[in-house]
Amino acid sequence: MTLRLFDCETSDPKETEELGRRLAGILVPALEDERFALVALSGELGAGKTAFTRGLASLFCDGAYVHSPSYTIVNRYPGTLPSGRRLEIEHFDIWRLKDEDDLYSVGYFDSFPYGDETMKPETATLMAVEWCDSVPGALPDVCWRVDISGSGDEKRRITVSRVEK
Repeated sequence: MTLRLFDCETSDPKETEELGRRLAGILVPALEDERFALVALSGELGAGKTAFTRGLASLFCDGAYVHSPSYTIVNRYPGTLPSGRRLEIEHFDIWRLKDEDDLYSVGYFDSFPYGDETMKPETATLMAVEWCDSVPGALPDVCWRVDISGSGDEKRRITVSRVEK
């Protein structure tokens, strides 16, 4: 089941970041209760996936320098939820990964919840995953999908949905 949250057009990176911040506000209850949320980002090279993630992080990580993890595969940013609970943002770029074995080797699945209510971590995790379509099976049963079309000087069309398998 897919629930479309918003479908917007942006003209510059600041507007794209603002949409990321808007989604971050929507994610707060899930992060407080479930202590986990995954945002799957797709779009061409230069579409604004990192700008959107910068907006996500801005609500929780005041002053963090959010940059593309293209070469490091993952960047981590410590943050805080409105309740004061600690939050870890894990920003993945899985474009160069080929299969699930590669995902395991970089710790991609380490923060996924495994259903045991008593095992919830004290620190919440927000995963932002660029190039989410490059490895089938990389997404949990429930995630937030961000599809961005356009690149370069073009306006961006950004669709944000909640997806449940």
